[in-house]
Amino acid sequence: MDSPFLREFTFTTNGIRGIANVDLTPYTCARMGQAIGEFLGAGASVILAIDYRVSGPMIKSALVSGLLSKGIHVHDAGEAPTPALQKYVKDTAAYAMGLIITASHNPPQFNGIKVVDSDGIEIPPEKERVIEQHYRDWHPALDLQAWNGIGELSRKEGIVDYYMDKVLGAVEIDKDRAKDFSIVVDPGNGITCCYIERFIKQLGAKCFTIFGEPDGCFPNRVSEPTPESLEALSRAVVEEGASFGVGFDGDGDRAIFVDDEGTFHWGDESFSVLLNELLKTYDGWIVTPVSSSVIVQDVVDAHGAKLEWTKVGSITVSRRMLELDAMIAGEENGGIFFKNHQPVRDGGIALALMLSVLSKNVGASLSDLFKALPKYYLHKETIPVENADKAKVFDYVLAATENENRLLLDGVKVFRDGGSVLIRPSGTEPKYRSFADGKTEEIATSLSKWGIQMVKDALEA
Repeated sequence: MDSPFLREFTFTTNGIRGIANVDLTPYTCARMGQAIGEFLGAGASVILAIDYRVSGPMIKSALVSGLLSKGIHVHDAGEAPTPALQKYVKDTAAYAMGLIITASHNPPQFNGIKVVDSDGIEIPPEKERVIEQHYRDWHPALDLQAWNGIGELSRKEGIVDYYMDKVLGAVEIDKDRAKDFSIVVDPGNGITCCYIERFIKQLGAKCFTIFGEPDGCFPNRVSEPTPESLEALSRAVVEEGASFGVGFDGDGDRAIFVDDEGTFHWGDESFSVLLNELLKTYDGWIVTPVSSSVIVQDVVDAHGAKLEWTKVGSITVSRRMLELDAMIAGEENGGIFFKNHQPVRDGGIALALMLSVLSKNVGASLSDLFKALPKYYLHKETIPVENADKAKVFDYVLAATENENRLLLDGVKVFRDGGSVLIRPSGTEPKYRSFADGKTEEIATSLSKWGIQMVKDALEA
C-alpha cells in the first residue's frame, strides 16, 4: 500500500531527526506517537516540550494525537530547553517518558523527537529498537482505544523555573564575587532565550544579550555554536569589556565559551578548565567521548584522576558516568554532564560551573585559566557522505590505519604526531567528520586533512 504512513524512521545518536513535512509529517508523527503508546501501554503518562522551530506545533499536535489515541496521558510543558525537561522527569519520577521536539543544532528545516526515559536520560538502544518495531508494524486497522479510553491532555507549568532553581542549588557561587562579572550571552534565537537573562541575573552576574529574540528560523546565525557562528559573540565580548561570552545550541543542552579576549574555545578546552578546579578535591573517574582532544587526558593525568573514553553520543556518556559513579563528563561540542545536578549534558549547569570556577580564582581572568592549560590546536573538517556509503568508508579507513596507534570505540581515533584525529560518520547527518588536535596548528590541520583524504579515497575506490 502506498501511504505516507509508511516512511521509515530509525533512531540516531540524538533521537529521531528529519526534515519537517518531508520526513516528519502529520502522518509519520502520529504514527510515531502510536508506536510510543504501544510501547508504554494505555494509562501511562508522558511529559512533552518543544523548542522554537517553526514546525514544532505541527509535529507536537500530530505526536500528541497518536499518543492520546493509544490511551497515553500527555502533560504539555510548552517551550523549554532539553535539560529542563530532563531534570523535571528525573526529579519527579511521575512520568514513564519525556518527549522533546527539537533538532538541536540542525538547520531550521529539520526537526526531531528526543525520547527521554523515566530517569531523565535518553532511552537506551534496546528500547529504541522496540519502538522502531512498533512503528514498522503500523497498519490501517491498528487497535486504538475506545472513545472513553483516549488519553487526557493537560498543561504543566513551571518546569523552566524549577530547572533554574535546581541549577542554582547544585553549584557553589560566591554572589559577592559574581557581581563583578559580566557575561555576553548568545542564544542564537533558540530556546535558551526563554530563561537565560533571568538565570544569569539570579547567578549574580551582569548580562548582555545578542540574538536573544525567539525565532525558529535562526536568522542571525546557524544553531550550531562554531568559531564562525559565534564571531558576533566574540566581537561583543571585546566591545563590552565582558568577563566572557557563552553561546548555546538550539535546544540549550550545550554551551560554548568565548574568553575575555574574544577567543573561541571548543568544549574539551572549557571542560579542561572546569577539571583543573574540580580535580583539586576529586580523584575519581572522568568520562569523555573519543571526539575529545587529548588535552582532557593531559589534565586528568596531571591531577592523578582516571579517564574513561567512550563512544560519541550523550546517552553513552550518561550511562557510563552512572556505571563509574563519575562526578563530571564533558564533550568537545560543549556538553557538560554534572552528576550532582543530573548526568546529562546541560548548558545551564555548564555556565554556572564556569562562573563558579572563575569566582574561586580571584584575580584571574578566563583567558588566564585557558592559557594555563596544555596547549593544543584543534582543526575540524566535514565531508558529505551518503548514509549508504558510510560502512564502505569505515572499512577503508580501518584497513588504512591498521598499523597506527588507535582506538576503535566509535569510528577510528588515531594517536600520532603528539596529537590525535577521529575519523567518524555523523550520527544525524549524511557526513563524515575528521576532528584533530595537535601541539601546533600545522599538526592539527595536517591530521584533519589526512582523515578527510582517506574518506575521499574510500569514496573513489
